Amino acid sequence: MNARFDVNETLCYHLSRSGWGHLCETGLAVESASTGLFGKAVYFSPDPRKCDDYWRKATKDASDGAVVSVASTGKDPLTTRVMFACRVLLGRTKTYAPQQHDRTLLAPPEGYDSVSGDINSYKELAVYASDRVLLDYMITYELPRARALEQAKAYESQQQQRHSHAQQMATQQVLDRTFYKQPDVAPGGADTEA
Repeated sequence: MNARFDVNETLCYHLSRSGWGHLCETGLAVESASTGLFGKAVYFSPDPRKCDDYWRKATKDASDGAVVSVASTGKDPLTTRVMFACRVLLGRTKTYAPQQHDRTLLAPPEGYDSVSGDINSYKELAVYASDRVLLDYMITYELPRARALEQAKAYESQQQQRHSHAQQMATQQVLDRTFYKQPDVAPGGADTEA
């Protein structure tokens, strides 16, 4: 913590992959956060559209906390969205250049209390201590069904592209190891392959 503490309280929005039911039960814990573009932290945005884009119920995974939580309310999990408005004590914020990030962070850089950066046209903020966050209220809203279906299809297509790319990379690694294998060298320096 800095000797001169600047609270820098900011209204931000949050949604996690685990969904709002999980957040209501456990709160925002850095320990259970996944590693993102700014390391292991709790992430926010001052723009609620970021949360709307992050809503991932298009996965159709029955174990997804967001879908199960919304479905249990009797609302349509395809069109109903939920996010939290939070007061976040950012303190001194290190700002990264657009599209720059550091996935290795486990704490803010020395001399700072949080980090910020522009990722995919949205400002993202990350804090590394749960006691810097107060969940103020939950916002529930519904999208028109046509828009929700369009977003779900776009997300599904994006996931398929990522999966295909990962498979291509894995295949290329196998090929590289198979066809471009370096000859084994014996301890004396002579090749073991003839």
